[in-house]
Amino acid sequence: MTTTNPLTLCNMWILNYNADSDVANEHPGHKHFHASGHRQDLLVEDGQCGLGILLQFLNRRLFASGRLRGIRRKVTVILTDDTTGRKVADTSVNVSIARDRLYRSYRVDIPLTKAMTDTSHTYSVSVFDQSDHILLGSQILHFFDEADTGCSPDQWFTPVSGRIMVRPSDRGDYSDAISYRSIEPSDNNRYSVRFDLTPNVPSLTFCPEMEIRIHFHNGDASPCMCRAVHDTENGLYFEAPLDTIDIYRGACYAELICLDYAVAGFAFSTNGPSDTGLWEGKELECLDYYSLDNVIRRLREIYPTETETDDLHDYDFDDNDCNNNSEELDFDRLIDEFIQSNSDNDTTADNSCSLIQKTDYMEPLNQLVGLESVKTKLSTYYKLVRFNQMRQTHDLLATDTPLHAMFLGSPGTGKTTVAKIMGQMLADAGVLSNGHVVVKERATLLGQNYSSESENTLKAIEEAQGGILLIDEAYQLYQPHDPRDPGKFVIETLMTALADTSRRDWMLILSGYSEPTMRMFEINPGLKSRIPESNIYTFSDFSETELMHIANMYFDLHQYVLTDDARDALTLRLKNDYEHRDSNFGNARHVVTLIETEILPAMAVRVIDESAGECPKPSALKEIKACDIPQPTTDVRSCRQRQRVGFRA
Repeated sequence: MTTTNPLTLCNMWILNYNADSDVANEHPGHKHFHASGHRQDLLVEDGQCGLGILLQFLNRRLFASGRLRGIRRKVTVILTDDTTGRKVADTSVNVSIARDRLYRSYRVDIPLTKAMTDTSHTYSVSVFDQSDHILLGSQILHFFDEADTGCSPDQWFTPVSGRIMVRPSDRGDYSDAISYRSIEPSDNNRYSVRFDLTPNVPSLTFCPEMEIRIHFHNGDASPCMCRAVHDTENGLYFEAPLDTIDIYRGACYAELICLDYAVAGFAFSTNGPSDTGLWEGKELECLDYYSLDNVIRRLREIYPTETETDDLHDYDFDDNDCNNNSEELDFDRLIDEFIQSNSDNDTTADNSCSLIQKTDYMEPLNQLVGLESVKTKLSTYYKLVRFNQMRQTHDLLATDTPLHAMFLGSPGTGKTTVAKIMGQMLADAGVLSNGHVVVKERATLLGQNYSSESENTLKAIEEAQGGILLIDEAYQLYQPHDPRDPGKFVIETLMTALADTSRRDWMLILSGYSEPTMRMFEINPGLKSRIPESNIYTFSDFSETELMHIANMYFDLHQYVLTDDARDALTLRLKNDYEHRDSNFGNARHVVTLIETEILPAMAVRVIDESAGECPKPSALKEIKACDIPQPTTDVRSCRQRQRVGFRA
C-alpha cells in the first residue's frame, strides 16, 4: 500500500465572477487567476454566478526511484461554510499527469451566487484525493459586500502615510528601522514598502487583505497580498518586501489595493539620493493610471532640481550583459563588425534629446544587403514606436506596441542580426529594459532528459527578461504526427508566459523556414492571437548579385583585394552555387564560410609557396587571384532547385 500520496497540490488560485466577466467566458483563463494572486478575500456582486478555482498539481513520482509513472486520480473540490459546518457546493475533476510531465493545471467552477454567501461567516475551499481519501490542501475564504458598509472599498480606510522601511540585513525585527521617501540601495540593508491607514467603517469588524503592487520602470510589477498589522499609534499598516536589484533601479510606484479598488499610492526613486521621511497628504493620491511618465512627473514636482531625469528613468546597463550564443563564422558576426566599424566614428549624439531620437535604427539596417521587405516593415514598426513615445511625452494615451514576432527565411539571411537591431531600438525607446538577444533552439530547450522542457523554457524566458528570446528553427518544436513529442511542452510553456500580460519586458521571435514555421503558426491559435500580421517578417534568399555584394563587403572590411580575374571567377562560383542551392544553402553564411574555409586557405598556401622562404610584399598578402577561387561544383545530382522564400507575382 502506498504511504505517500503521489499527487501534490502546489497552488490554488480563486476568483468569483459574473456571467459577463472575462473569467466566465475564457477557459481556462490562466492569466486572470495568476494576475489576481492567491486571494483569500473576495468582493461579492449582485450578478455573481460562480467561483473559479485554478489548481496546480505536481507529479511526485518523477522524484521517485525506478521507472517513470503517470498519475490518474479523481479529485473533489468542496466549498464549505466553516461557521455552520455546512457544505455549500462541490465538484470533481479527473486529474491525469503523463509520466514524463512534472506539473499540470486544472480549472474547476462551482456555482455561487450572492444569496449563497454570508459576509459574517468564514468559508474554506478543500481539495481531496478521492482515490486515497486524503486532503491535498485547503484555503480560507472571506466574502465582503459594499452594501454592508454603504461605500466602496476605497472609502473604508484613510491613508495616513507611505514609506520605504530600511533595516540592517542582519536584524530580524524593525526596532531600528528608518523610514525613507526614496533610497539609494545597499547590499547591507533590507527594504520594504509600507502604508499606514486608519479605518473609517466601524461595522467592518474584519479587515480584508490588501495588495501592495510595486511598478518598476522597466514594466515589471511585483504584487504581494498582505494582512494588516495593528499599531497603537497609527491604527494599522500593510507592508510588502521591495526588490532593489539592478534592473529595478529607477522611478517606481507603489499602490495599495483593497478588493480591486486603489486606496493609496506614492512614487519614489531607488536610484538615490536617499531621502528620509514619509509620503503624506496629496502625495498619497492614486494615479489615474500607471505610466512611467506619470511617475516621473510626480517625482519632478517633489524633486524639481535634486535628481536628474536619466536617474529616475532607468538604470545604466553594462553592454557586457548582452548575450552572444553563437561562435560560428557567420554573417551575423560579419555584420556586427561592419556596424561597429561605422558607429565608432559617430560622435554627434545629443544627450539632451530623447533616447529614441539619438539613433537612427534604419541606418544599420540599411547597411544590410537585400532584405527590402524586412526593411520596409521594420521602418513602419520603428515609426510606430516613436509615435507612441511622442504621445506619451504629451500625456496622451498610447496603445501597446505589439512585441512578439516571427522571422521567416532560410539560414544566413540576417535574422539574428535584425533581431539585435530591434532589441537595441526597443531598449532605447523604453519598450524593453535591456535589448539583448538570447538565441535558443529545440535541443537547448528540451535538454538531455525528458520532463525538463518547461523548466528549460522558463529559464530561457528569465534569461531573456528585458530583451529578446529568439527561438531558431522553431518549427522543430511542432511535431503533429508524434503526440508524445516533448516539444509541445515548450510551446505550452511559451503560451502561458505570453498570456501573462503583467510581464511585458521581453519579446519572443520565432525563427525558421517559411513553410513549416507558418504551418505551425496557422494551426496554433494562441500564437496567431499574439503575433499580428504586421510582425511577420519574410527574409528572402539572397540573389547571386547580393551574394557577391556580401563577399565584396567582407573583403573591404578585412583588407583584401580581388583581381579582375578573381572577381569574375568568384561571380561565376556564386552564380553556380545560387542556381544549384538546396534546402541547406546558407546564403550569406555560405559566402563567409566559402571565403574563410576555402579561398583564404588557398591564398595562404599560394603566397607562402611563392615567397620561397622570403617575406612576401604587403600587396601579395592582400591580393586574391583567380587560382584562389574554387571552381564551381559540376556534380549537382544531390542538389535540388529551391524556390525563393516568399511569393512571386
